[in-house]
Amino acid sequence: MNVRAAAGARSRQSDRGFTLIEVLMAVALMSIAVIGVLPAIWTNVRSSGLQDQFGGARRWIVSAGEYAVSPSLARTSCTSATIVTDYQNAIRTGVTGSRPPAWTDSRLSVTGVQFWNGTTFGATCLESAGLTLQLVSLKVISPDGRVTETLDVVKGS
Repeated sequence: MNVRAAAGARSRQSDRGFTLIEVLMAVALMSIAVIGVLPAIWTNVRSSGLQDQFGGARRWIVSAGEYAVSPSLARTSCTSATIVTDYQNAIRTGVTGSRPPAWTDSRLSVTGVQFWNGTTFGATCLESAGLTLQLVSLKVISPDGRVTETLDVVKGS
């Protein structure tokens, strides 16, 4: 009988498995660990998206600035009443290849043009006196409005 009792005791031990309490404790500990890590993951995802917008805005505005000062873009006379719009349309057209995906052209704008007067840039045009430098101010805004990049470039003759 002792042999049978010992065999029965061994078979019960090997078939035992986990109790409900052990399973619930394991699930609770795993849940606590996951809940503790979730905020860090969420912050990382949001930061990555924001960094992507900064990168897109920076890349686009630098391309626009390089195009604005290049010989490919003709200088607009300061006597033109639509100088800001003229530059804006030309620059948007010239840098469409560097625009981030899903961003519209309206996100890139020329916010102003100032003219060199021999000492500083201002609103007065002295092109007739041979002063032809222009300060073109550019701005890019991300689609959600969280990222704004600005750049001023000097356009020569």
